[in-house]
Amino acid sequence: MKTMKYLVAGLLLAGLSVPAMAQTSQADIDAITKVIVDAKGDAIATKDQVKAFKKTYKKDATAIAALGRAFLEAKNYQMAEEIANLAIKANGKSAEGYILLGDIASAQDDGGKAAGYYEQGTYYEPANPTSYVRYAMVYQKVDPDGAVAMLEKLRAVKPDYPVDAAAGRMYSRNGQLKSAMSHYDKVADPTTIEDYILFDYALTAYALEEYDKAVSLAQKGIQKYPNYGSFNRVVLYASDKQKNYPTAVEYGDKLFAATDTVKYTANDYTYYAD
Repeated sequence: MKTMKYLVAGLLLAGLSVPAMAQTSQADIDAITKVIVDAKGDAIATKDQVKAFKKTYKKDATAIAALGRAFLEAKNYQMAEEIANLAIKANGKSAEGYILLGDIASAQDDGGKAAGYYEQGTYYEPANPTSYVRYAMVYQKVDPDGAVAMLEKLRAVKPDYPVDAAAGRMYSRNGQLKSAMSHYDKVADPTTIEDYILFDYALTAYALEEYDKAVSLAQKGIQKYPNYGSFNRVVLYASDKQKNYPTAVEYGDKLFAATDTVKYTANDYTYYAD
């Protein structure tokens, strides 16, 4: 199965990130991760620290999986896999070990194997959304409808999860904008979804030439996420298309005054100049 690699450490989606670690262990997780990454995944150089960590958290599947994820980040796949299996042994009712095995397979561009592990995670811990979402992410390039079907299984066990937003984002990434919009439009309150997903919703509306909707969504995004400067870009572009030049200039000014890490494009200057 052909699939995109994605940066496991930065996987993101308010709802799409792994469940939060226990507060008591997060400092230790951060510390051991730094040790492993700084050592470039050298298992021998980090032997003592790793042994101590495993002893402390031997029954904590989430913490053990985080240890394996540090080795994954350092691209020591063998150690990451060994520790993933320890996480499975630590708690047979946790999906964390299977999620990590899936992430390892995905990092090595084996989407089929990754999807298999993620699916196992849904069986062992049905209420953990990460397994469903990771499965959908690696499966979307091959079968977007199958990926959404997995998200619908998630909706059945976790009705409050933003499935429609996640589905819209996946269709959008595959260039199926009308399907993306049909799912995005099912979101009752767009301000409840994450900044970059709401931005994609607004951008999808712009691409489909639904300029009023694009402006409305982007303005909601600006109110909810004032530091996400790219929302101003959508209002600038859409207002220019509508020949609403005062509004275009207003939001163009805001775009170029943005305080976040927005990178300007040639089109930003072109639309603003127009």
